[in-house]
Amino acid sequence: MNRLLLICLLIFLFLGCSEDKAVSTLPPTHPSSWINSDSPDFHGNVVINRATAKNCMKCHGEDMDGGISEVSCIDCHLEQGACVSCHGGVDNLTGAPPKGLDGETSPTTRAVGAHTAHLNALNAKSVECQDCHYIPAFLLDTLHINLTNLDSIAELTFSNLAENTIWHRTSDSCSNSYCHGNFDGGNTNNHPIWTDTLGAECGSCHSVAHNMSDFHMKHISYLGVAGLICGNCHGSVIDTLNNFTDKSLHVNGVIDTLVLDPSLCYDCHASGPDSCYRCHGGLDNLTGAPPTGLDNETSFTDIAVGAHTAHVAGNRFTNPFDCDICHIKPDAIIDTIHLDGDNIAEVTFNSLAGNSSIWNRTAERCENVYCHGNFDGGTNLDPVWTAQNQADCGSCHDIGVDPGTLGWKHEYHISIAGMDCSHCHSQVVDDTLGLINLDLHINGVADTTIADQVLCDNCHGSEVGCVGCHGGLDNQSGAPPYGLEHETATTVIAVGAHTAHVTGNTMSDGVACESCHSVPATVLTIGHLDGDLIPEVTFGGIAGGSANWNRGAAQCTNTYCHGNFPRGYAANSPIWNSPNQSDCGTCHPATGDYSSMSGRHYLHIVEEDIDCYRCHSTAVDDSRNIVGYDIHVNGVINISFSSGHGRYDGTLCTSTGCHGTEYWQSYK
Repeated sequence: MNRLLLICLLIFLFLGCSEDKAVSTLPPTHPSSWINSDSPDFHGNVVINRATAKNCMKCHGEDMDGGISEVSCIDCHLEQGACVSCHGGVDNLTGAPPKGLDGETSPTTRAVGAHTAHLNALNAKSVECQDCHYIPAFLLDTLHINLTNLDSIAELTFSNLAENTIWHRTSDSCSNSYCHGNFDGGNTNNHPIWTDTLGAECGSCHSVAHNMSDFHMKHISYLGVAGLICGNCHGSVIDTLNNFTDKSLHVNGVIDTLVLDPSLCYDCHASGPDSCYRCHGGLDNLTGAPPTGLDNETSFTDIAVGAHTAHVAGNRFTNPFDCDICHIKPDAIIDTIHLDGDNIAEVTFNSLAGNSSIWNRTAERCENVYCHGNFDGGTNLDPVWTAQNQADCGSCHDIGVDPGTLGWKHEYHISIAGMDCSHCHSQVVDDTLGLINLDLHINGVADTTIADQVLCDNCHGSEVGCVGCHGGLDNQSGAPPYGLEHETATTVIAVGAHTAHVTGNTMSDGVACESCHSVPATVLTIGHLDGDLIPEVTFGGIAGGSANWNRGAAQCTNTYCHGNFPRGYAANSPIWNSPNQSDCGTCHPATGDYSSMSGRHYLHIVEEDIDCYRCHSTAVDDSRNIVGYDIHVNGVINISFSSGHGRYDGTLCTSTGCHGTEYWQSYK
């Protein structure tokens, strides 16, 4: 509070800073030396000695904006730009002390130190005040001038790039500071002395060409062996004469890499994967998969090495995986996604690994990857990258011990029918469970090839055999009253309205399977057993050539069966797993407004009160009940006059008993 009063009274001294209250209309209250900082009467000294601002507030107001004195303290000390009034920095308006609160001006004093050197750095991005201090919003900010703390010591609150820094006041030094070497390859023991003018000499934060002791192995190789210099790889920051070309990119938290002359790289790094081993190892198989990490790690227990070779060299379970399964491969060494400075390889899984795959670097494990069990019937193992035996046989899916975990019909075929893996996957595995074609294992597809069709024909020898997998036993239709994973509710997409379609109802005598699916001739027909448990919908026959299936919405659109015909409700899109989708009147008008129907329907039904059955007597009765299920929803408009005579040739109605020969579509 004393310092607050000190500043406020200083404002009174500089009345020239005030505009509205520049000249007080009141008689003088303070001595003439009130604004002389060398005088014991200087207002700042008075504020400190009294240790209270209340006396000042009596005249200058509680908000220090003038009060009855008509002299505002705020006029000079409100904005951050006014920092120079107390802290100096007038020459550059930084407010960084070239003078301390007690008039210190030498950089060898703690209050001054290296403030200006930080804010006006010569060879690096300048440091902002807020990197080391809390910046007050205005003069009277409680964290700025604290009248209960009169030690005149600036509190340090590190943030941004300096957030891990520790200040040691007794030794006037910083430690653990990124800005001075606390980074990979930096001089982490560099503890610059705040009052030493040589605290940030070139080479103090990280090694330079003549002293490479802190660099990792690749810097040593490039600088010491290949003869490169900093500017060859960091051309956006420094030139080949070691002059900084853009100091904003130096000490900015990023290793900015720009190779100005790629030919220097290609002397050692030809294009193509065979050159990867120069940095990443893999020399024995030219894979470039680290048996050696970028910092010379060689043990599989190191995350940089881990199971790389096991993946790219292949093993008894699979052929070699390409690097792009887990990483984006650069086309050239200088690709922007390649050399990014942190020595940490980005993991970007491709489609084989699965869209839900996750790399957990902290736990050193992959999660939800297809390759280790994240598939239907798999164990969804989360292998530890730096541990051995993570892909033993049986670790990704069951191999006969507990077939029930495999899903679908595995348990029935293995446990009841006595079959083994080779009976249905004969191109992948033999009867001893030995893998015989690594191309077909862990390839994203459940490759199904039956070794002996006789085994299948025992149960699946005819079309009736569909019920074994798809249900429909009560009507022998093979239309799922239960899905392949034993779903039974019609609200489930695997079941839905199958039975309603194939067995018929009060509207129709049923729709054949081939109206919506390609029906296999046998269980082994190509395209039938494809592993994903999702039936392909291929409309044909009565459904119409423009019909569409939207699995996400579980809807059919543009189907003849539900209204896509002349004067029908073409926009009718029934929900597959919702009831009452084919009630009478959902496909074409049955009551009410007949104006949308073709020809002279409106004239006959509305004006002449002639009901449907008079012209469609074999399809509907006089109560509008469907009686000819086989000729309703059959793709044809069946005309049969209830009078027992008359004829319709598609254009004319003749001798119907109601009239002579008339055009159906309009009057002629």
